[in-house]
Amino acid sequence: MIETGIDRPTGSGRVDIDPAICGGRPHIRGTRVRAADILQMLASGVSTAELLADYPCLSDADVRAALARGAAADDRAGMPGGG
Repeated sequence: MIETGIDRPTGSGRVDIDPAICGGRPHIRGTRVRAADILQMLASGVSTAELLADYPCLSDADVRAALARGAAADDRAGMPGGG
């Protein structure tokens, strides 16, 4: 497994990147739920409560970690040489 520390703003270690899981895209550790999918669902109006009901493998902390990862990625994208 490759640990990138992408979700370090929360220090949770919940977002992981592994080339063998989800095509190497960031996902919630121990699941095949991509961080981007969580962000897209929230952006489309799905509430955290609905998301957690539909994905019982996730916790509220997992959702917060996906949000933190998205915020960190957005912050890096605005920097010279960033994503």
